[in-house]
Amino acid sequence: MSEINGEVVKSNQYLTFVSAGSDYAIPIRRMREIVPYVGSTKVHLAPRVIRGLINLRGRAIPVLDLSIRFGRSETEVTNRTCVLIVDLNDDLDRPDLGILADSVSRVIDVEESALEETPDFGMGVSPEYMTGMLKLGEGFVPIIDVEAVISERDLQKALPGDGAGPNEDARREASAGEPVGERA
Repeated sequence: MSEINGEVVKSNQYLTFVSAGSDYAIPIRRMREIVPYVGSTKVHLAPRVIRGLINLRGRAIPVLDLSIRFGRSETEVTNRTCVLIVDLNDDLDRPDLGILADSVSRVIDVEESALEETPDFGMGVSPEYMTGMLKLGEGFVPIIDVEAVISERDLQKALPGDGAGPNEDARREASAGEPVGERA
């Protein structure tokens, strides 16, 4: 068990969500929170996979469009579109990351027997972006490898750590909540 935002969470819980019409899962221990998507500040020169920055209580959070990462079209925004704020859980002192989702499905408890290894084929997602699969009923749901879907290069271009570079104004203004450039 672990603790997230002061609540005890079982280590076998997963958040399931929809992106580009397909179901995916993330271990709940990686989740910080879920926020509605109301647009983002475009970051010029950032890779296409970075949808932009959102202001989350004064912090600039890069938002990754999982649909684009998986080689599909940009996520179409609806009233159910949300951002999954995930912990990158590494020693690189990187900021939290937002993952754009069509919608959130549910949190599920998973028995050890329902966890499967990553296949080398066919799930609509490159195996490099998965840590395994959940067997749910008669189907399978890919478990997303959060570190694999976002590269350090993508993050540096969206939110430079040293404050230098062409995106510093966008980062500062997004943190202040002021729009910069185009809105998504």
